[in-house]
Amino acid sequence: MGIETASRYESGEDAVRIMKLKNFIQVGLMHYYGIEHNENEKAAKWIDDFSSKFNNIFQRRIETEKDFLDRCDKESLVVIEEIAGELGSAK
Repeated sequence: MGIETASRYESGEDAVRIMKLKNFIQVGLMHYYGIEHNENEKAAKWIDDFSSKFNNIFQRRIETEKDFLDRCDKESLVVIEEIAGELGSAK
């Protein structure tokens, strides 16, 4: 692991990248299932359920953000982020 990579992990940039990816997926799924943010109670419950399930699956399958990013090549991450972004912007 190079110095640049080590400092990137220590700075938390990877955790932020994964959090953004999670949010893109969440917004995309909300659009897919027709859940609007203005449906406060329904949306809040759905977001809580989604976050809990996502975190449980992530923690069960991947020990750390570093482990996740080590298992993905950069091109795969870019593709995943692009797909999640398209899902998040779909109306």
